[in-house]
Amino acid sequence: MTGAGESERIRTGEQNAGTKAQSPINLPNILTVSRLILLPGLFVAFPVNNNALILTLMGLIFATDVLDGWLARRWGLASTLGKVLDHAVDKFVIVGIILLLVMFRGMPWWVLALFLAREAITSVAGVILLRKRIEISGSNLLGKLTGFFFGVLSVAYVVNFPWRSLFLWITVGLAVLASGSYVYYHFVGNGRPGRT
Repeated sequence: MTGAGESERIRTGEQNAGTKAQSPINLPNILTVSRLILLPGLFVAFPVNNNALILTLMGLIFATDVLDGWLARRWGLASTLGKVLDHAVDKFVIVGIILLLVMFRGMPWWVLALFLAREAITSVAGVILLRKRIEISGSNLLGKLTGFFFGVLSVAYVVNFPWRSLFLWITVGLAVLASGSYVYYHFVGNGRPGRT
């Protein structure tokens, strides 16, 4: 039979563990913020046409985008704050990279306009979800595919790959589908109220 002192230690340990898991300062969130810190480096590298630096920074940005979510799930640190932070940083990074590709690598301007509209719509949807206390889901398969092909597309434009137009249309199509599935899931489909 468990004594009173031992029960108290167990409760204290559970409370400390819960506090630790919910702390906003953890490695996944630090990796998320690091993408935003790396972004200004691209604004330095693109004007001087330093492809080695551009590709290095992009590699780090895309790697941390994969690693932060994986670590959050593996370590049980996934949270609404982490998801919101990840979505917000991704918006700045994606729009920033597209802007640079438009300015310095010949990407069509309409791509920037399309992604600005997409990010505006998903941002408004995210605010509505938070206000209604509906849990925000993580990236689904379409979102992951969009992220993968956006990375491929970015590299293709940096190195002037001949088939970059093909990757452009694949990425745009996936981005539209991913945004549609996000809105459908949370507002029409299986989204359920949850704690924020």
